[in-house]
Amino acid sequence: RALQKSMKRSICFVKRVELHFKGNVFSQALCLGDVDNDGKNECVVGNVEGTLAVFKKGERDKAWRSCNDLGTIACVGVGDLCRIEKNVLVCITSEGQCHIFYLGTEFEDHRGDMKPSYTQRIPANIRALLLADISGDGICRLVIGHTDRVIRVYQWFPKGGPETDVISGSLVMIKKWSLEAQVGSLSVTDRGSQPLLVVSHPGGNYVHLMCEPPETKSVDTGKPEQQSQPITVKGKSRISESELVFTSSPRGTLLIGSTGGRVATEVLGSIHSTINGENQSLTALCTLDGSLQLFCEHTLVWELRVNHQLFSLAKIDATNDGNDEIVACAWDGRDRKSG
Repeated sequence: RALQKSMKRSICFVKRVELHFKGNVFSQALCLGDVDNDGKNECVVGNVEGTLAVFKKGERDKAWRSCNDLGTIACVGVGDLCRIEKNVLVCITSEGQCHIFYLGTEFEDHRGDMKPSYTQRIPANIRALLLADISGDGICRLVIGHTDRVIRVYQWFPKGGPETDVISGSLVMIKKWSLEAQVGSLSVTDRGSQPLLVVSHPGGNYVHLMCEPPETKSVDTGKPEQQSQPITVKGKSRISESELVFTSSPRGTLLIGSTGGRVATEVLGSIHSTINGENQSLTALCTLDGSLQLFCEHTLVWELRVNHQLFSLAKIDATNDGNDEIVACAWDGRDRKSG
């Protein structure tokens, strides 16, 4: 199905689930993931009052598990960060507290409060979170975007070897970038066997960054022996030419730090679709002024303008045909689904 012939349509969720959860929620503090490793996704949400809740299917009035007084929850995520072949729940506050919860299948029948399995202090002012393999080596890493235009990449180094089933170890920063524009959102896209980190900037900008894994690691100390270091100029980290793969804007190619616009921008990579009979990995971008665009290898292949403030992007194969559909959400409660 060619994208040029695709359709957009408004959808009405007649059959829907409304979860009862109080408090103000950041857009990055809501996600779906298999928290307890039972093969089914749960809904995770955290508010600025410090309450983190996990909802299971069919439960609307009361959360399955919850935790209070965590701080101003900015981001949540689910993934195999601790390298135990099981998912963990990661919750990060604006104050810089990173909480990791392990809820295996042995806790499936347990309800009520939950406590962090591990907590570590990291730099504050958190904006965005991503749990993904961004180096192509099969290791899930924690990527954090800060409001001071800094991106940090953390890797979990377990104590006693990587095969342990116990949350024992620490997060070690293996990469740091200082950008010259605000970080909007984080995603990952495919470029052959090498994943690329995608970072959105205000004004419809986005960049592709390459992150090489540490050369060697020491299991005994839990720290990399040779940590990948960014270039330092006048005490400030910047991106090397080998790391900066591409920088672009739907309104024309702009350099990082350009003042071409201040409108908030979201980006989403690894969208799989068929174009002219070939499978492609696409990148979607939306802006707060109502622009929704789709790129294939930095070429604009599809565009839509709406009279809504778009602030979030997601993908789903709603028709089970192997092609991802893009779901864009607006502040007025509207959803747009494009295939």
